[in-house]
Amino acid sequence: MSGVVPPKRGLVDSTSILSGKTVSARTWQSIGSLTNWTLGRGLNVMPAYSPQITLVATNTYSIAVSWEPHYQAKERVWGFHFRNAVANTPGTAKVILPTNVSADISGAEYVAPSADATQTYSPFDSHYVREPIAQASAVYENKFTIEPQNSGDLVWEMANCWELPRPTLEIDADNLGTDLARIRAGQPIRQTDLNAIHATYPNMLQAGWRHFFFWGVPYHDGTSNITSFAVKQGNTSGWVDAFAAGIPTLPRKYYRNASTTNVKLKVYAWNSAGNSGNVRMTSPEAGESSAINITATSPAWSSTVTLATDTEDLTASDGIGSADYFDIQVSNSSGNSTYITSILLWEEV
Repeated sequence: MSGVVPPKRGLVDSTSILSGKTVSARTWQSIGSLTNWTLGRGLNVMPAYSPQITLVATNTYSIAVSWEPHYQAKERVWGFHFRNAVANTPGTAKVILPTNVSADISGAEYVAPSADATQTYSPFDSHYVREPIAQASAVYENKFTIEPQNSGDLVWEMANCWELPRPTLEIDADNLGTDLARIRAGQPIRQTDLNAIHATYPNMLQAGWRHFFFWGVPYHDGTSNITSFAVKQGNTSGWVDAFAAGIPTLPRKYYRNASTTNVKLKVYAWNSAGNSGNVRMTSPEAGESSAINITATSPAWSSTVTLATDTEDLTASDGIGSADYFDIQVSNSSGNSTYITSILLWEEV
């Protein structure tokens, strides 16, 4: 027995669910199908981003990652795009994922520009790698590595990761699949047939939380910690933006009367010496979060801070009302430097 995950989201006719009236098997089946789809579709755990940095051949670069996974996920798909840093010099990168799955990825062709050239490299040569994983529900923290091979340096242009949708879910207390074949008109519907539905809906908010933003660059080159790609801040008493532009967010509206939802921030960071630095998020709509105090002198994930921000607007055609744009800010007035190599913004549930 298994719970079939439909390829697209279904609808439940709420008008057929009335107090004091029997709920039909067809309605229960549509509820079970929607539950399977919600639990089995997977999450976008690392939104696509573009580092635009040059990786030197023969180094082994480590990048820290973190997200909140779906327990039901059993596979992830990673996407990468590289291009050759030197004209007419092919390059290949070996990518090693957290579970030690590896793949050799060629850089997109880069041709030396001529007087009439309109394109110097192919921008569409992206590569995708599937990674089987162990099921987990706790916040995930790990790393992946990139090893440019001897053939040449590479410009790293894109990375992303998402959980692969499941075709079926196990009928058990962990995966919470609903066996739709057991919910049929004219047949008894047992309590056990609806257990997964009853167990899922109190925690339905956790089935689709949004990872708004991820940015990660190497913190280690195979020999030592490196700061050449990091966001750096030192000896400044005021707050300084980590990026030139704000980060858009659109949290879900959990309840009918809700106007805000918490956005969470954590960073992979360290200080050059014992004195500490601070990191926070701020936006025109939501104000400022409390600060994350960075005290580590070697790369580590920080604690988490939250900031309530306006939810999506269900009356707007695009869902955007007074959309928030977050700035990540760093401060360090100790005379030392604070380095950040990974940043995660996601939704609190």
